[in-house]
Amino acid sequence: MSAPRKQSEAEQAGVLVWGKITASLSEILAPLIIVRLLGKGEVGAVAALLLIYNTTATVLTAGFPRAILYFLADRELPERRALVMRLTKVMAVLAVVMAGLLALAGWIGDDLLRYLGQLLSGDAREDDELVDSLRYLPILGLYALVELAPRLLPNILVAEERARASAGYGVIRSIITTVALILPASLGMGVLGIVVAVTIGGIPPFFLFVRHLRKLYAHAGEPTAPIASTREL
Repeated sequence: MSAPRKQSEAEQAGVLVWGKITASLSEILAPLIIVRLLGKGEVGAVAALLLIYNTTATVLTAGFPRAILYFLADRELPERRALVMRLTKVMAVLAVVMAGLLALAGWIGDDLLRYLGQLLSGDAREDDELVDSLRYLPILGLYALVELAPRLLPNILVAEERARASAGYGVIRSIITTVALILPASLGMGVLGIVVAVTIGGIPPFFLFVRHLRKLYAHAGEPTAPIASTREL
């Protein structure tokens, strides 16, 4: 007999909304503080690096984190486990691809880096600080290796009726990212310090991701029927 629901759908929705609001407030706070702590050039450099990272991640993942709710709907636990493991492998491959792309972008010619820097900053003049900061993209490539797959977790937890855990994970992740942005800036560590801190900050959410998957699916067993192939997903 399946376990009864611990929360109604309305209660789960409420928890998710409050979790999203709290996480959003944390994310809004970071830019407001950073602008006061860093110089104009450093703020532009950090914004450019994060824009490149987030745009690349959004394009490569192509809606996988949201689509997992569809994939897991109305399936038995062993099937859900198999699908989650398969989608996690897909995200891991995409993370490697993204790391390679960011490394390439960080190492290619100065002319192209300068062009991208001018384009992202909206400034036609030469901005050496911004262009130089794009050399830190390979470090963000390492961040992608631990950050991309855990993007699945909030929706996995929702599909498994763990709305509170999903909201809590989102809040924790946002707080870690906010601290990783603000702390190096307040210590005068510059753009490189912020990039390194953000990359290190991706490790705790990754371990939470692994921990939740083990807790959810450690005793799920194998599915009795074939599941969709990676191409079909």
